[in-house]
Amino acid sequence: MCIDLCLAAQADTFHAARQKLEAQILEYVEDALTIDKAFADDLLRRKAPLRQRLEYLAIVTMARLHLLRRKLGHAFRTTLPVHVGKDCHA
Repeated sequence: MCIDLCLAAQADTFHAARQKLEAQILEYVEDALTIDKAFADDLLRRKAPLRQRLEYLAIVTMARLHLLRRKLGHAFRTTLPVHVGKDCHA
């Protein structure tokens, strides 16, 4: 989904969906700058509805929190080497 232009594409794989969306964005921008030149400013500033933008923000936030949680979890599982000096009792 392209939130900035309110475009979406669907396919069987992520790679195929991304390719379709990139082609769709390119065609949309080309059409806005050539065929619909009089309306280009409006077309290129078109945003997705607020609800979709908020859903997108929530998904991105959850994904980032998940990555952060994984990184923090790894930090607490890593064993640090400890050197005990002569005057310390282990």
